[in-house]
Amino acid sequence: MKLIIVESSNKVKKIEKFFVEAGENDIKVVVSFGHIADLPERGLGLDEHLRPQYNLTTSGKKTVAYLRKLVKGAKEVYLATDPDREGEATAFHLQRELKIHSPKRISFAEITPKAVIAAYRHPRTLDKALYQAQETRRVLDRLVG
Repeated sequence: MKLIIVESSNKVKKIEKFFVEAGENDIKVVVSFGHIADLPERGLGLDEHLRPQYNLTTSGKKTVAYLRKLVKGAKEVYLATDPDREGEATAFHLQRELKIHSPKRISFAEITPKAVIAAYRHPRTLDKALYQAQETRRVLDRLVG
């Protein structure tokens, strides 16, 4: 089974249907419900070098426990989080927490069969620069408010 993780539960059935219609029956689409990790609610949440110290959120702990079981049984994992810097951060956090060694990153700007299947057929790696842009923004928000 190939596993595709999306952020929104509204997308799951629609995307799964696209793959069935395309003859890709070994794909399971599941949801992460967005961010699974964040800075702590109290304090800066930064170490002495201003590196963020992320913790799983309460809902993130439940999501990770559920997804770990699915990831273990998957032959490939695709992270289909939103195509912006927030989505990239979610993808990086999923990779870290689920211990996915070589996730495939897919993104699409519209939820149509053409866009989703094309993204699936041409995955990329995680974009560290986009993740770092989100992380920098998060740190600045914490430092300056």
